[in-house]
Amino acid sequence: MLNTIQRLLTGIFVLLLVIVGATKQTVAQTFTEFPVNTTGAIPFGIASGADGALWFTLAPTSGFTTAYIGRASTTGAITTFTIPTQSSDPEGITVAADGVMWFTDSVLNNIGRVTIAGQIQAFPITTASSFPRGITMGPDGNVWFAEADGNKIGRFVISQQTFTEFTIPTTSSAPIGITAGPDGNLWFVESTGNKVGRMTTGGVFHEFLIPTANSNPRNIVVGSDGNLWFTEANAGNIGRITTSGILTEFPLPSGGTPLFIIAGSDGALWFTLNTSNKIGRITTAGAMIEFTVPTAGSGPYGITSGPDGAVWFTESTGKKIGRLSSGFLPSATHDLDGDGSSDVVWRNSAGNAAVWFMNGAQIVSANIATVPSAWSIVGQRDFNYDGDDDLLWRDSAGNTAIWFMNGASVSGTASLGNIPTNWSVVGTGDFFSNGYGDILWRDSAGDLALWLLTASGTILESGSLGNVPGSWTIAGIGDYNGDHKADILWRDSTGNTAIWFMNGLQVSSTANLGTIPTSWTIAGVGDFNGDGTSDILWRDGSGNMAIWLMSGGQVTSSANLGNVPMTWTIQVTGDFDHDGKSDILWRDAGGNTAVWFMNGPQVSSTASLGNISTSWMIQSLNAE
Repeated sequence: MLNTIQRLLTGIFVLLLVIVGATKQTVAQTFTEFPVNTTGAIPFGIASGADGALWFTLAPTSGFTTAYIGRASTTGAITTFTIPTQSSDPEGITVAADGVMWFTDSVLNNIGRVTIAGQIQAFPITTASSFPRGITMGPDGNVWFAEADGNKIGRFVISQQTFTEFTIPTTSSAPIGITAGPDGNLWFVESTGNKVGRMTTGGVFHEFLIPTANSNPRNIVVGSDGNLWFTEANAGNIGRITTSGILTEFPLPSGGTPLFIIAGSDGALWFTLNTSNKIGRITTAGAMIEFTVPTAGSGPYGITSGPDGAVWFTESTGKKIGRLSSGFLPSATHDLDGDGSSDVVWRNSAGNAAVWFMNGAQIVSANIATVPSAWSIVGQRDFNYDGDDDLLWRDSAGNTAIWFMNGASVSGTASLGNIPTNWSVVGTGDFFSNGYGDILWRDSAGDLALWLLTASGTILESGSLGNVPGSWTIAGIGDYNGDHKADILWRDSTGNTAIWFMNGLQVSSTANLGTIPTSWTIAGVGDFNGDGTSDILWRDGSGNMAIWLMSGGQVTSSANLGNVPMTWTIQVTGDFDHDGKSDILWRDAGGNTAVWFMNGPQVSSTASLGNISTSWMIQSLNAE
């Protein structure tokens, strides 16, 4: 039946496709830029410090000789520390286990040390004119660095303040980027040697030739998948190499010059595109997307994952420190305007659709469109990764389509074809952690299928998840183990409760949560304490409320939320006040509507949202 679904991905649904608005101009992530006002110096390398700030190098421009080390708080407050020796040219920077920052000085041929207080000390490298570039803390706790002109990998033993240098087998290889691998080795890239190198801490080398000639690899980092990921500046590729040496290359969608790369808090890799003025993101499965930096021609260079979970980068031409908030941090669901607060989609018996844009208890309402009642909203998710959640529609004949939303306007549409009506949408979520909402299907016989979507609404991958007996139903889609991938919460007719932890099209593991009396039902899921993990909301037949706070797929604590008369029902959960924590939207039989603002297992405050005619219904299916 899965093949039947795939074959039926054709057809144009004129009824849904004609109601479109202006082309979307915004992007999912929010950029913030902080000017660096130091005269005659521009930022290059950047790293997160142990003090919760961002540290970066500032090299002098033409006609100037003073260099600096900069520090930026996550709110953008910038402090600079002058490097005492003139004509310094700092580039790479990293943090040591004791919280001290270390950097390379290519012109003065030093390794530098800067304390959190800004005290700077230099250590001359043994080989003259070695031109050190990349720097990292090694698995042995010492400082390791790449000597681009010296053709060596250097080690500085912090406790003894001594250098050891290891010559790379390939002559004139020009190593630049270096990182500590997950296998206890050092990994580096050879920009002119066109190789990825691996070296033990004892100096034993192994080199791997990159398939694309003259690719000019520049930087390397460990990904969340345990592989090494690197940039190819000339080739316009992102490369991946396993610890056993298997190489794969991923061409950039629009070319460009990728320079630095970092593993993000969302499990993906983020990189700078220097000449095209973009920040790129690639998942460990190879799905890419790019974001244009607001300042034109800013020359993004260094990049790091910040202590706040955002991506931070330097703008070497724009003379700024940039911040890009990641769309894969805990965020609001059913957020149609991308402001970080969940919104409420309504529809009445005449087919009119409308939205409440929420800001706590403050509401701005807008009409969306009128759609014949044969069509139903069966999901709300960001299907095109633009930061605004979209609407998934299906009609009574099985025709399925997406409205790409820009607030209350429909910026585009996509037909997903006609799917036999014995198949139902039973969930939406980002199962691949690539930023795109995916669609979970189930048929009347219990067969499960998953569609992993792209920005245009086409299917990147699809697969069967097997058959689950009809006594089991899906009770909620959420990220129950904090890996930024949607998981599936199950419950059977006798009260047994379990989770499938998902990794794209694979069930990576499962967890049994026990048997809960059937008088209790799962009333919603959401991240009620803002820890990046979905929690479970319960309610029994008498109106008693309880919450399970989850971590790593386990119930870490539970709490009683009191009793609410059964005339009131939970409509949907969402972060309605933009505090990073899910809240609870209520409605009673007479149309009275209210919200509980949550703080973990506590109701921090409540608000009445008024009385809405019962001809209007909140659209909550597959929205959480």
